[in-house]
This record gives sequence, C-alpha cells and structure tokens, in this order.
Amino acid sequence: MTSKGALFPISLTVLAQESVIQKYSNAFFEESNHLCEQISQKIFLETLHE
Repeated sequence: MTSKGALFPISLTVLAQESVIQKYSNAFFEESNHLCEQISQKIFLETLHE
C-alpha cells in the first residue's frame, strides 16, 4: 500500500513531463516544417525568375 502511494505521484510527474515535451516537440516540428515550406517556396520562385 505504502509503496503504491509513493509510486503514484512519480508516475503522474513523468506523465506531465512527457506531455509537455510532446507539446514542445510538436510545436518545434510545426515551426520547422513552416520554415522549410517558406525556404522551398522562395527557391522555387527564384528559379522561376531565372
């Protein structure tokens, strides 16, 4: 009983940290995808002008 009670808050903390990491990594990937799109669009437009 005591060991279960001690483990419970730890697993909650780990879950909370994982969701925060997930959120930040998702935001990071979205941002980098957006940058990649902008860069490739710019390259595409520049090659059209040549």
